Amino acid sequence: MTTVDQSPSNVGSVGAISTDPESALPEDCIPLSTKDVYRLRLAQIRSWKNRSETWPIVFGPSFGTLAVSLSSFVININSRSLFQVYSQTYFWPTLLPTVIFSTAAYWLSFEGLISRPILTRIPTRSGSCDLCLELRGSVIQLVCGSILPNAVSFIACSIAAVTERTYPVPSLNDPKALWFAVKRFGRSMRVSGPLMLLGHAFMGCALTHAMLKTNRLTLSKKFQASGDMTVYPPLSG
Repeated sequence: MTTVDQSPSNVGSVGAISTDPESALPEDCIPLSTKDVYRLRLAQIRSWKNRSETWPIVFGPSFGTLAVSLSSFVININSRSLFQVYSQTYFWPTLLPTVIFSTAAYWLSFEGLISRPILTRIPTRSGSCDLCLELRGSVIQLVCGSILPNAVSFIACSIAAVTERTYPVPSLNDPKALWFAVKRFGRSMRVSGPLMLLGHAFMGCALTHAMLKTNRLTLSKKFQASGDMTVYPPLSG
């Protein structure tokens, strides 16, 4: 993507995007860095007049983060029940690592691998196809929403169970017994686990698809409503 700014002293005020990096640019324009392109595009979308058209990019990552935090909370409850950690003393020490680590990993991964690539590329010319981004979003959502919180919760509740002596947690020197404990933990999620995986996978794919659609919409001259960005040359609607 070749992005330019007609105001060198105020990067991001007026922008132009060229679908052809080798095409002639308007006079008195300077190239922008990827960071500035992202800031300009995000500011444009957040100031869009019709908010119903841009909600996937503005609020989509927050919805995904909320889904990850809720599933992490449910997984932690199941882990505490399995390891019989009912003491309120270990409620927050087991819950916070599960929720915070999973949501932080999701937010950073989605921001760097989905949001930024979408907003800093031209749909007609891109190294990453839409399907690749949708699959990437699906994997990020299911890993951070199901696999990662299960792993963190298993470790946190195991430590709490050893401290409280509520469950015979096997030693790390006994791989066979440890593998049996992991299998027992997996069986406790045999119903909700697959549903959670499928739900997160679908949500990640659908959310990324909606963001890609919104990106095309905001780059189309037909729907250009905010007035703070110019597409050069305009993309077809």
